[in-house]
Amino acid sequence: MIQINDSNRLSYVDVLKGYAILLVILGRSIQNTVLDFDRNIVFRIIYSFHMPLFMILSGIVVKFPIQIDLNRRATRLLLPFVCWGCVSFLLGLEIRQVGLLKLLTHPDYGMWFLYILFLINFWLATSLKVYQKSRILGIISASVLYLILSRIGLFNEYCKFFIAGVALRYILNNHNNLIMQHKIIF
Repeated sequence: MIQINDSNRLSYVDVLKGYAILLVILGRSIQNTVLDFDRNIVFRIIYSFHMPLFMILSGIVVKFPIQIDLNRRATRLLLPFVCWGCVSFLLGLEIRQVGLLKLLTHPDYGMWFLYILFLINFWLATSLKVYQKSRILGIISASVLYLILSRIGLFNEYCKFFIAGVALRYILNNHNNLIMQHKIIF
């Protein structure tokens, strides 16, 4: 059953996020304690799905009609990404060797997932804003912007999971009676 608690949060999303966080901790523990961690089967299993799961869950929590406050998203996503990048640079961690430009164009270090999630939100918000004024221009702008952003490493890979989460939320919102009647999914 789909449950929404008092604060309008989807309880199953919170539970799944909790499990995913525990798996990340387990995966990082293996990565930091096992010399050949990349051959560890538990590590490989965890890393095969944990980030796609986070992106799907991020898409599920998008509210309909979709309205994305980019200033709020920048504060919540870009600010920690930039702050951690600065701290990492000052401490001489891997970001110093990678360089800022590579961090922005091929993010795979530090809190890269926050940057990618912001770019996905930027793409969606911008595309929807144009779409509301003109459907054809919205579709064209979404396509062009997607092509530009897909040049940034990991954007293309994780955008599809975020969109899958948005689609799943849409289905759950609009077909809840059918789902509950036939006991589909939950």
